[in-house]
Amino acid sequence: MENALTKFSEGALAFLIGCAIFIATPLYLGGVGLSWDAFNHHIYLGWAATSSRLAIDVWAAGSQSYQYPYLFVPAFQLMQAGVPGEVAGTILCAVQALIIPPVWLVARKCIDGSEPVDRVIRIAVVVLAITSSLPLSLVSTTSNDLLSAIPMMWGVAFLIGKNRDLFGVCMCGCLIGISVAFKLSNAPVAAAVPLLFFFLPTTWRERIIRAFVCLTGMVVGYWVAYLPWGYQLYREFGSFYYPVSPLDML
Repeated sequence: MENALTKFSEGALAFLIGCAIFIATPLYLGGVGLSWDAFNHHIYLGWAATSSRLAIDVWAAGSQSYQYPYLFVPAFQLMQAGVPGEVAGTILCAVQALIIPPVWLVARKCIDGSEPVDRVIRIAVVVLAITSSLPLSLVSTTSNDLLSAIPMMWGVAFLIGKNRDLFGVCMCGCLIGISVAFKLSNAPVAAAVPLLFFFLPTTWRERIIRAFVCLTGMVVGYWVAYLPWGYQLYREFGSFYYPVSPLDML
């Protein structure tokens, strides 16, 4: 019980520190970062997700008009409500901060120790991970990169966790499949995950079963997440990815 409480306290501390770093970004910058993509299609996709534009607009934001739109709803709603930039950035960062707990879980697995120095190192790993140039550049923006990476990181946490039964493997696959539905450019990373099971120190039968369960979970997770949008495209155009192939939407 005490060990579990210690782990929870450490994880909570890592999360709070990460949140503080994330939230400090829009407060320091004075608002939400608006990239070319934000003006070109991010806000439009949030609009399309809340008020169907498929039968009205044609190629409104190029091929990006038909990307998975639901992750852009928060930014669109905040803009519609006229929320100040600092507040909008803080809200977006609070949602993006959901990526921090699985990062800490991965750090805990890689640095498995109970000494105070181990705890400090794990928290330092989390801080370094979220303050590297790529994620920090995406914090407090309308981009969907960090949001789409949240289920991917949770899938990785399931993958390397102590519980590697078939349920954990299936959950790993489902979460990674959801991540791919959110952003198709996550697919190359997802495609490599089932192959990792072939390196487990077990029999070939167990390796193949786990790889198959993971792949099945990925397919199920992908379609559960993507179908609400894909069905709208199919109903309007007869294609789940109209008018371009999935590769064109990366």
